[in-house]
Amino acid sequence: MQVLQRFGLASLLLFLSACGSEAPEPAPGVTLPLEMPAVLDNFASTYDAEIWLRRQATLESPGLEAGLHDLDEAVRAEALQGFKEARILTLIERAQSNHMVIVTLLKWDSHAAALRYVDAERLAMAAKDGNQGVESAEYRDVMKDDLTGFISDKELRDMFGPYGAKSAVVARGATLVEVTILAEVVTDDALLEKARGLLGALGVPAP
Repeated sequence: MQVLQRFGLASLLLFLSACGSEAPEPAPGVTLPLEMPAVLDNFASTYDAEIWLRRQATLESPGLEAGLHDLDEAVRAEALQGFKEARILTLIERAQSNHMVIVTLLKWDSHAAALRYVDAERLAMAAKDGNQGVESAEYRDVMKDDLTGFISDKELRDMFGPYGAKSAVVARGATLVEVTILAEVVTDDALLEKARGLLGALGVPAP
């Protein structure tokens, strides 16, 4: 699991405890946006449970700050201003432990606060690029009408050989979504579509 130590927010996963809370039931005839746990449960249900291990947990401010530990204290403090709540899901293929899908949902008190964290997460990811096992890294801006953030595209290597690790870290309004896929070829557009689907399930409207 050394890859989790090289990849920003994903490295927190092993230290989290699953919350287990469930989204409230809407009144009859009323459709409400889903809460974070239910959104992630629905996302996980698209992966065969016999093939993929699943784990879901709540992220608190100390955990987010730990994920930014390579940054200066003042930068970490500014990045966490306006944080409200977050939830993380990891899916690990049973037969190939470096094949993972990691989804993080984060809510802030404003779009500006969400973008501050996007910038800090990019710096934190880049700070790990010199770590052993990171062979290359590329970052691409995402400036869409409905999404703002970046794509991180890394080539990693472990004792079994090379594999890719790609993340989309994007904000819409005060909500931020991070989708990371490891050891699987995936296009930027496919990652962004997953992010859009998660934002839609949370009831965050596109502009």
